[in-house]
Amino acid sequence: MTATTPVDRPGDDGPAPALLELQEVSKTFRAGGLSRARRHPVRAVSAVTLAVHAGEAVGLIGESGSGKTTVARMTLGLVRPDRGKVVFNGRDLARLRERELRAARREMHLVFQDPYESLSPRMSVSALVAEPLVIHGVPTTDRRRLILDALAESGLAPPEDFARRYPNELSGGQRQRVALARALVLRPRLIVADEPTSMLDVSIRASLLATIRALRVEHGIAVLFITHDLAVARLTCDRLAVMFRGTIVESGPTDQVLTAPRHPYTLALRQAVRDLAPPAPIHRSAADPGECVYRDRCPRAQDACAQAPPRRDLGPAHTVACHFPVPAPPPTTTTERNAQP
Repeated sequence: MTATTPVDRPGDDGPAPALLELQEVSKTFRAGGLSRARRHPVRAVSAVTLAVHAGEAVGLIGESGSGKTTVARMTLGLVRPDRGKVVFNGRDLARLRERELRAARREMHLVFQDPYESLSPRMSVSALVAEPLVIHGVPTTDRRRLILDALAESGLAPPEDFARRYPNELSGGQRQRVALARALVLRPRLIVADEPTSMLDVSIRASLLATIRALRVEHGIAVLFITHDLAVARLTCDRLAVMFRGTIVESGPTDQVLTAPRHPYTLALRQAVRDLAPPAPIHRSAADPGECVYRDRCPRAQDACAQAPPRRDLGPAHTVACHFPVPAPPPTTTTERNAQP
């Protein structure tokens, strides 16, 4: 499936256009020192195509350094792609003027990974949640109501009590709920959540995920959920896109990708969770642009992998970029499916 191909959403009369489309976007940075002459190009993202529909949660998974955060920054218009388009609500963000881009950003928001760093300790919860309202010029008379509504919906009750507190008076889970309230206060159409539960305890994590899921269903908010935690992705996301070295190597419905992975890298991620096996060493040198990005770590690699792999359609909305996909597992019974971790 490509980003320009609409997807049937449950309950729709027909295919709906995507709210967010990344169309073959690529981004290269330069690193290696202060001297421009000594800097070398580093491909952070290469030809990524992805779509997110209204009310849908799409997970972007992969190890650290795979390009997930760069995709998030391009999605929000904070970084412009070298090639390709980022289309939000039918408009190419790169072509918008500053005022138009500012208006577009009112409909999208980022939830950061670390609530200890993202919330200023000198500001009250009320002031923190009010920041987007101030930036976008929401009248002062409306702010109090919007702040309290956002806090209540994020699971902070009574909201009047939490509005008066400061971050140092809150637990990690409560801090992240404040960050969620700040993301919700303008009623955005898209939330980009960058590892929002990675610093939380398991019990708190489950509660926060349930809140995000309920808000998504109630308000039709689309979520681009960035994570390396497959269990979180399975609980939260409708579809998954698996990234490795800046490239999406497999994408499809969450259960299908996780229970029957077809790319060797996806399979390795799945087995690492199940078997707790130590991860393979990470080679930071970039692959040749003409070869498979996973070639030097793939147990299925052959001579053909010296060429870029084709993208194969494996079923409804399920694709894989691999010369030698993992064979499809035999059909399982309902009892066997329920027994899987």
